[in-house]
Amino acid sequence: MSPRPSFALIGAALLMSVSAGAGASQSWSFDLLDPTGSSSGTQLTYTQGGATLTARGYSSTGYPDNDNSNANRIETAYLNAGPGYPGVGITNNDAYGTWPGDTNENGGIWDIRELAIDNNERFDSILLDFSALNGSQGVKLDTLNVLGYTDSDFFVLAYTGGGTPSLVDQQYGSLAGWTLVGNYSNLANNSSASVDLNTSIYSSFWLIGAGGFEAGTGVTSGDKNGNGSWKAFKDSNYDYIKLANVTVTKKDGGNSVPEPGSLALAGLAFAGMLGLRRRKEA
Repeated sequence: MSPRPSFALIGAALLMSVSAGAGASQSWSFDLLDPTGSSSGTQLTYTQGGATLTARGYSSTGYPDNDNSNANRIETAYLNAGPGYPGVGITNNDAYGTWPGDTNENGGIWDIRELAIDNNERFDSILLDFSALNGSQGVKLDTLNVLGYTDSDFFVLAYTGGGTPSLVDQQYGSLAGWTLVGNYSNLANNSSASVDLNTSIYSSFWLIGAGGFEAGTGVTSGDKNGNGSWKAFKDSNYDYIKLANVTVTKKDGGNSVPEPGSLALAGLAFAGMLGLRRRKEA
């Protein structure tokens, strides 16, 4: 007589298989030069393998009108992508001479740096919204492909607070619910680089900005003096970057409850084996 398998062990194996499937992870790479629909505006949408990313532009263009000041209020800004742009950059919404006016992006000064995400006069940042991809579970931002011009320091923040973050009319120095993932210095100076963020944080919202960042202070020059203090903003310290590509990993919830459909299938299979056993014993 051949040994009969343990039905308890088979049932356990089935459930482990269901749980393993639920805990698998998926990765996506988004080409930011290929948006769905419009290639410019305060919001761009990207799709890849059924996943959706929404990118939004922001800059500290609001009152008071002080250059390089974390007291300025954050406003929406314009993103530029698509053919003719080597990477996604930002144009402030006061670049065309309207009050208060960013003179460094006005008056015909349209070189590649001023179309970048920069911290010259206004502090630019791009919000990557993955809430449509994985809801509140978020994703892990793995790598950024960054194009840098002149100095190219940048920072990455992950939203770890509750609900949906609001940036409009806020100040960088008093942002709440955001965790600094890292300050990255000169990684793409006048060139391109793929930057591994090496983080274990999962979030639906990621903020990438030019320069450095310090909680309670806000945006900095990204460069430090010998004593550890931040250097002042000046021409040699202004930062200009563009984003060309991002890769993310979706955590499907290794500790989450298996889907009802999967459990139902496992239960039917187990019940079938029990019925088969009873017929043999009859």
